[in-house]
Amino acid sequence: MNRRDFLKSNGLGFLSIATWGIMRRASANTEIRVAPFKTDATPPLGTPWYPSYKPLDKIEHPLLAKGVVIEDNQKRYVLCAIDWCEIINNSYYRLREMIANAIKTEPNAVFVQTVHQHTAPMSNENIYEVLAKIENPPPFPVKEAFEPSFQNIVQAVEKAITLLEPCDTIEIGSAKVEKVASSRRIIQPDGTCLTRFSS
Repeated sequence: MNRRDFLKSNGLGFLSIATWGIMRRASANTEIRVAPFKTDATPPLGTPWYPSYKPLDKIEHPLLAKGVVIEDNQKRYVLCAIDWCEIINNSYYRLREMIANAIKTEPNAVFVQTVHQHTAPMSNENIYEVLAKIENPPPFPVKEAFEPSFQNIVQAVEKAITLLEPCDTIEIGSAKVEKVASSRRIIQPDGTCLTRFSS
């Protein structure tokens, strides 16, 4: 199982649990409808990139935002995962508000998370504002670099609500995890343990 497949399976598990929670609150007379969405979330070439913050000069694989819209008799919900390292502070709140406004729901019904791979963007508008005010700041992305991705996500969610279909069943599966290596305690030749703070 490669990293993308592993993360995909975990994302589907999260989706199933979150959707189950929404459906559990629904009454027998509640009609639940769902629709998936997927869109490009790759910032433009030239964007300073985590972790080196050198300008992005090559795109090997496009970064995606994927999710699902869930609608019941009272409200719409959005679950969205982005192939970024982080989206935090005002970037996080602003994207949720943009999505909520586009489909007439509340920001607290919009759930956005990232895959958190360490070769992907970090979107944090607050820190960019701080860096822009200091003399000779280190390289950092500008807020505008993420705007096309935000707009893509909003448009994809808007399209999804035109494709909603009835849903009355949720299936959950499990499988043995194989060929996924991760250790934060690396034993050295002399028997001592080296701690690593990433998996």
